[in-house]
Amino acid sequence: MKTVRKQAGVNARQPRDALPEAPLSKDLQAHEQEITKSAREAECVKKVIAAITHELTLCRKENEELRGELEMLRNNIPTEADTKGCMRNQWPTCGHI
Repeated sequence: MKTVRKQAGVNARQPRDALPEAPLSKDLQAHEQEITKSAREAECVKKVIAAITHELTLCRKENEELRGELEMLRNNIPTEADTKGCMRNQWPTCGHI
């Protein structure tokens, strides 16, 4: 799944407060009760929801790691003063870096 997301170029930010543990709306609760009437269907749905929740958790963790890497890279990019007088539009071909 990780490579599929990278190939698709998914950069969407997920709201931090949209956790799966959030209470369901009345409409969703009604659908949940309808689905859980059949124990077999309910078990399948629970497994699917658990798998989706797990994947979402992995995506969020990966997102945080990538944000950390991006911040490190941003901190390591030289400023204009660090390029010894080079014009920004010449960087990195100016040879000073």
